[in-house]
Amino acid sequence: MTKIDLKLALKQGYETYKGPLAFGFFLMLYLSIRVMLNAADPASVAALESIWLLVATSILTFLGLLGLCWWILQKTWFALGLPDVINLIGNFENLELWQQLSFYLAFFALLLSAAVTCLLAIC
Repeated sequence: MTKIDLKLALKQGYETYKGPLAFGFFLMLYLSIRVMLNAADPASVAALESIWLLVATSILTFLGLLGLCWWILQKTWFALGLPDVINLIGNFENLELWQQLSFYLAFFALLLSAAVTCLLAIC
């Protein structure tokens, strides 16, 4: 295997597993925050239950789940043999203004509800 082939294989492997890697990164970040707080002061157990750590945990959980869901969507999309997303949304600019706005509003509502659900699940 040449050096160029190895670089291509590593890049394709990274692109393939970007979702689980992001999820694992956020999980390790969360665990390292807990370990660092506990190592700095053993009496900081009360700080672990603080509201700011819960909010940070919910944000990390939301971002991790968002990355994981995007990865699962891409894998499912490819397995079903559907065309690229770029081809499907290529005509977005040709939609009427009210159709574009309604799409943006629906997308924002879905993301907001997912974020609130993650926040409620943590708290």
